[in-house]
Amino acid sequence: MRKITEFHCEPENLDGRQKEDALKAGCVFPEAYIQQEEMIKLAKFYKKSSGDVFCEMPFCHTLEAEALGADIRLGDGTTPPRVGKYCCETVEELLALPQMQLESGRMAETLRACRELTQNGEKVVFNLSGPLTICNSLIDIRTIFKAFRKCPEQMKKLLDKFCQEELRVIAAAEEAGVRWFSYADSAGAVSMIGPKLMEQLTETFTMPFLIQACRQMHRDSMMILCPKTTFALLGTGLGTLRDVKLPEVMTYHEACARMAGTVKIAGQMCMKRREYQLKNQILKEIVLTSRED
Repeated sequence: MRKITEFHCEPENLDGRQKEDALKAGCVFPEAYIQQEEMIKLAKFYKKSSGDVFCEMPFCHTLEAEALGADIRLGDGTTPPRVGKYCCETVEELLALPQMQLESGRMAETLRACRELTQNGEKVVFNLSGPLTICNSLIDIRTIFKAFRKCPEQMKKLLDKFCQEELRVIAAAEEAGVRWFSYADSAGAVSMIGPKLMEQLTETFTMPFLIQACRQMHRDSMMILCPKTTFALLGTGLGTLRDVKLPEVMTYHEACARMAGTVKIAGQMCMKRREYQLKNQILKEIVLTSRED
């Protein structure tokens, strides 16, 4: 019997901290969410203050939803951005949403910030959100859970839509010079949605998305998965691990930076653990596999 193991993470408490960090970086919210130059200052500050090798963009998990039409209240950094009023009430309305706006608004500013950072020699990791996290800003998430049970074909269409939208984001980010992508679906942990729905989501979205993304991505690009997603792939038999030897002890972030072009998918540790050292000099590559039911 298949079993998806839960990865127990320690979510960052950002209440108030982002506002303080922005002031130290010489910028303020909400401008740091919406203006290219402010984003760049804050990304560089986070990198320097944490001793990281990456500049991370964006700073929240509402960017894709907003690009689809979500009403996002950015706030002043005291608390993370959150949804104002849901823009959809049904799955049909979600399916009718237009494509993400990549050439205007906050998404365009974020991509321009990525371009300037990469042109100045920075390694940028672009944070991608999974379908449940995106839905959580567009609609009452209970509607989605109900639709998974009662309308699986309709949900398959919605997941396909989100897959294509995320592939468009990846293409646009790569065009801006990004070579690292961090994927997480914080609203889709197995402890929250249960093993049955987690398996369904892994089969109908995560696996197809990763296959298409890896085919599309630049040969030197890397996808870095949240360990919750990694464990879902392993637990459903859709992924295995391969040990890749590192030349020396280094942090997980340093290993991901060093092994891009050699490893396509990583995902053994949370990206928030910037200081985590791979003392055994092994980076775990996730290899996608087909299974026999």
